[in-house]
Parts: sequence; C-alpha cells; structure tokens
Amino acid sequence: MKAIDVDHLSFSYENGNKALNDISFDIEPGKIVGLLGPNGSGKSTLLNIISGVLRYEIGSVEVFGKEVKTYRRHEIARVISVVSQEFSPLFAFTVKDIVWMGRMPYSSVFHSSTKEEIDLVDRWMEKLEIKRLERRNIKAISGGERQRTVIARAFVQEPRLLLLDEFTAHLDIGHRADLIGVIKRKNEEENTTVLGAFHDVNVAAQMCDGIILLKEGEIVAMGNVFEVITEKNVSQVYNTDVVISYHPTCGVPQVMLKI
Repeated sequence: MKAIDVDHLSFSYENGNKALNDISFDIEPGKIVGLLGPNGSGKSTLLNIISGVLRYEIGSVEVFGKEVKTYRRHEIARVISVVSQEFSPLFAFTVKDIVWMGRMPYSSVFHSSTKEEIDLVDRWMEKLEIKRLERRNIKAISGGERQRTVIARAFVQEPRLLLLDEFTAHLDIGHRADLIGVIKRKNEEENTTVLGAFHDVNVAAQMCDGIILLKEGEIVAMGNVFEVITEKNVSQVYNTDVVISYHPTCGVPQVMLKI
C-alpha cells in the first residue's frame, strides 16, 4: 500500500486558473519527499488537495489506500498533520492551548486527557523549546516561536503522514537545523511519511529521499536528489543559470547561482 498515490490529477480554481495538469506520482510509506518549483508551480495546491482542504474532480488521490474524498474530517485528521507557512489564529489562545489542539481528532464530549497525552504534549513542547512559553499568548511570541508551536501541535497529532508547506519559514539557522533533525528522527523512528513543499532547494536536497520538480502545474522531473537536482532541470524550472556542487559532508547536490 502506498502512503500517497496520485493518478492523473488536474485541478483548476473557480477563476479558471489551472493549478495542476495531469499529475501522477506515488510515495512509499516512510519516505521523505520534497516538492520543488517556483511560486505558482502548484506545490501548495497539491498539499491542500492531499490534506482534503481542496476538492478535486479530475483524477484520484489516495492516502494509505483510501480516496481522500471519502475520509471524514476526524478520520483524515488522525492520519495527516499539516504545517503551513503562515498561522494566524483568530483568538488569543496560549501556546499550550495550540499544542493541545493536536489531540482534538481523538477527543469527544466525554473524553478526558490521559497521562500519556499529557506526557506527549509536554515532551514535544520540551523538544521544540517552547515549554517555557506555554502560558504565553500565541499572538505575543515571535514568528519562529509560533512556527515551532504549530509543529508541536502537528506532532502530538501522531500522524502517519506529515505535510509541510515551507515549514522552515521564520526559523533562524539554528532552529532550522534542529527541526530538520527532529523531523528526520520522527521519520526514522516512527516510519512517518513526509511530503513537503520547499523554497530552499539545498535544504530539500539534504533532507529528502526523493524530489518532485514542478513548473506551471506539471511535473518536470521526479526521482532521487541526484536525478532531479541537475543544472539542466533547475535552470529550466527556475529560469536562471545555476552551478551544481556537492555538499562536503553528505555529498548531495547543492545549487549556486551563476552570477
């Protein structure tokens, strides 16, 4: 069973703008796959379709063998967690309130928090260095702290599939490195599948098992990082001349502008 199986998917917005055109790919469970491409290439649209936010009419999208459109909201929330680039809550929740929202798919009117859930929430708040902020208003902390809060919420949701949309936004280089390490360990230890849209090609190359390269709603290339991140592919998709070198410690391709 594939973690994600997308077959001949096309999608247009109500204004007629075609965002995806005949997209097909699949992802094995436990893999980390990156979506690369310029703004407007369809990365966020694709993530929104897989998460059930956008409804599609052409093609099929299955998550762990079940068509996304057939999942009920509480069911899909037990399978998929989403971390978006921007998070702007309407109300003045505390940091701890936001993290606890990750347990909502498992809650009911008669549900009371278990010791295991309390430990889970505390553990991820400690790992992501937001425990000291637990009583702070979510609107009164920095963008990086808010992003780590949202990621903690996604992790306490205990997903089988983690969708990341520019998840390193607002993070400094130290917290970015820490978070990439946390996600990779979660992937390795819990077999969590990860699909992420990346702005930074070099971060994607270091983090991902595979890459899907998009341009204007179509797949230009897909495969492992060495097959996809080439001078020809990157120059074609981003309309700029680049030079490919190789990372001195992990050996993956790295992109530099030819200026």
